[in-house]
Amino acid sequence: MSASSHVLFILDRVNGKYSYTITYHDGESVTQTGLSGTNISTSVSNATIVEAYSWASNQSNALSSVSYSYEYTASSFDYTVKAVSAGGDELKTIASGTSTEAVTVSYPRAFQIDDVWYTCPSTNNFSVEATSLNPNPTITYTADESIIYFKEAEAITSSQNMSSASCSGGTYVDYYAGPTSVSISETGVYELETNVVSRNSKSSLEVYPAEGTASIAQIAKNGSLGIRTCFFNALAGTTVRVGGPYYTEKFQNSLGFDYVLIRRTGDLSVSATIGSTGYTTFASAYPLDLTNLPYGLTAYYVASDAIGDNTVTLTAKSDEAVAAGTGLILAGTASTPYNIPVVASGTDISASNLLVGCTSEMALTTNANLYVLVNNGGTAEFQSLKTHGATIPAGKAYLNAGTSEAGALKIVFADQEETGIETVQVSEPEANGYYNLAGQRVAKATKGLYIVNGKKVIMK
Repeated sequence: MSASSHVLFILDRVNGKYSYTITYHDGESVTQTGLSGTNISTSVSNATIVEAYSWASNQSNALSSVSYSYEYTASSFDYTVKAVSAGGDELKTIASGTSTEAVTVSYPRAFQIDDVWYTCPSTNNFSVEATSLNPNPTITYTADESIIYFKEAEAITSSQNMSSASCSGGTYVDYYAGPTSVSISETGVYELETNVVSRNSKSSLEVYPAEGTASIAQIAKNGSLGIRTCFFNALAGTTVRVGGPYYTEKFQNSLGFDYVLIRRTGDLSVSATIGSTGYTTFASAYPLDLTNLPYGLTAYYVASDAIGDNTVTLTAKSDEAVAAGTGLILAGTASTPYNIPVVASGTDISASNLLVGCTSEMALTTNANLYVLVNNGGTAEFQSLKTHGATIPAGKAYLNAGTSEAGALKIVFADQEETGIETVQVSEPEANGYYNLAGQRVAKATKGLYIVNGKKVIMK
């Protein structure tokens, strides 16, 4: 009976030619006969399947340890890799040329055209292959208004071991003393992103202020490979630096990373929670915008002449921004958190404000002139430290009265007599309704200080 066969080859034709053996069927059994030769290529890893099929016995046989070859004469082809929009419009050409073999092209995570940043989907590879079968691959990019900075790692430092001119593979930085500097034009929350391709126990990419060696954010040591991010806060008009971990007087980094990308992710604010009495002391490490406080929140300071008759007079402050560290009293709904907007700069009122803000924890010794805000039976008042000290947590404030009064100072308000806030209670709205201390009408009054018919009252 005449022999019949069916041979299926799955192979990479770009890689060259291999020797081969073809299996024939003689009507009774499948045997390996036919042509054979020498492997001309360096590898046969792409030749994965050789299958012989017998029509006579209606069976398929997968053959192992089969060698084969095919003849392929390489021909040149032109290729172009382009960045396109989601709608298919061309944005820019990433690479082009002529080749007889497959070409791997690295493409950037982001690029800028006419002040507009574009980004592609994140990946750990950032490369595409152009072949004779697919000579014109495209990468889709979208406009990203949040980006403020992008640079390839190899463009940041000269100490490197690059495996690519663009993103793929990145750069392995052993040491550099000149980390990249980024100017911040708008106060906000920012995200640092990189593609980590190698790391060890000392690997990190960190954000530093313009001066100093203490980092404010870090893509942590010993983390995973791939896309990594961290977040930091920054004020308009400041500069941040991005570099490796700081040792002695030099930045050292054994992190392999592709690029540095920084984007603004949102407005910067600080959170303050009102105490059970409806008040709390507060101090922020950032300047605060008191002209744009959230609904229901009022900020006060204590003027230099505000101590007397066993009282402390609070003066509302809503006409300007105040500097970082300003001591304040906040009044609002009890146990409620409020987000206060941060600005780039503010007025220093410390010379006329008896409240001292603490942006870090501060231990106070016994001092009759110093007072702390306490809850006395549900009422907020300042008590003297004449018999004991106190530790002020970061983000709070204490009162430096400058003179020794009684053991406690009751809170009153500018243009308001003490009896007006200690005894007046309202259970139902007056004809003109309730207004908070910012002059905003509220539908329902809860515990706190309100204005009713032009007078300040406390709801208890």
